[in-house]
Amino acid sequence: MFVIGIAVGLYVLVAVMAQKRNRSVVVWVLLSLLATPLLMIIILLAIGKNENYIENHYDRE
Repeated sequence: MFVIGIAVGLYVLVAVMAQKRNRSVVVWVLLSLLATPLLMIIILLAIGKNENYIENHYDRE
């Protein structure tokens, strides 16, 4: 049960990190299912925030 809890927690962490960086949560969780959540966490930390999302989001309104 402990291992399952940690695994689920890592997927939730990937989702939260993707959301805070204005990236698609669904895409990042699916990528973490294909690879590993730890790899996706490292990649999210490396690429940083998606600034274009904010600019495009406000331009549509």
